[in-house]
Amino acid sequence: MATASRQEILQAVLELFRECGYEGTSMAMISERTKLGKASLYHHFPGGKEQMRDELVKLLADWFRPRLEQLKDDATPPRGRVKVFMSELDSFFEGGQRGCLFAALAVGTAENGCRIELKDLMNLWISALAELAEKSGVPANDAQTRAEDCVAQLEGALLVSRIVGDKSIFKRALRQAPDMLFGSSRQLES
Repeated sequence: MATASRQEILQAVLELFRECGYEGTSMAMISERTKLGKASLYHHFPGGKEQMRDELVKLLADWFRPRLEQLKDDATPPRGRVKVFMSELDSFFEGGQRGCLFAALAVGTAENGCRIELKDLMNLWISALAELAEKSGVPANDAQTRAEDCVAQLEGALLVSRIVGDKSIFKRALRQAPDMLFGSSRQLES
């Protein structure tokens, strides 16, 4: 990667942060992974690891925001929208094999711009799911709780899948998400 682009460097840093977390990743590790000297890294990212983290948070937001907007598309039934979103999450986390950037970037991060952006993004995710559940007839308080529980289950399942090396745990959480939000299909039929 001797002549790596910023995008290639960020991709390598993304994988390192997913593997080791933000706090566990050093500039030396980034240099080794990218095969670039520290001077080259600082040329691309004068703010160092902090700037890389901030740019990855922006990339995370750029990935999530349009997909959360798609949850508002009334042309598709709510359950179908959630299933599409879960399929996209599955791809993003490579079936549960990739670590969660929310966790990798938030752990150990003081209340700064990065942490605030992650918090806003997480709240946006929860709100989008809650709004969809509420529009589907779930009472507002229940919709908020169900959305929070759904995101917590997905994030927890991703972590457990990675730790125990069993991606079926994450896959199961993805499959259960629509029922968590709207109630089971059987409940809706009765």
